[in-house]
Amino acid sequence: MSNNFAKRLVLAASLVVAATATATATAAATAAAGAQASVLGARNPYADGARAAQDSRDVFSEGARAVQDQRSPYVDGARNVNAYGDGARTVAGMDRTGVSAEPARAADPYLDGAYA
Repeated sequence: MSNNFAKRLVLAASLVVAATATATATAAATAAAGAQASVLGARNPYADGARAAQDSRDVFSEGARAVQDQRSPYVDGARNVNAYGDGARTVAGMDRTGVSAEPARAADPYLDGAYA
């Protein structure tokens, strides 16, 4: 009985070692196949880019993606935003002294020409 038990123990140990070796080889083969599948041909950094997993962005058609709501060209117009000019329109004429102050008298285009 001890002889059969020893044979079974050796058989079980060899099966465990074989199963572990098979699993390791399968995992390595799968990883190698996955790595080779990602590179189909010669690498070209100009055509491939950075090989990002996400879709490539097109800043000209998508914009900066900072706008939360949808824009409508019919409601919003062309949206020509000028940071310098638009800011100056809100500030111009606010001070009451200096070059932005209102004129001291009202101008009358009909009578002012006659008095000159």
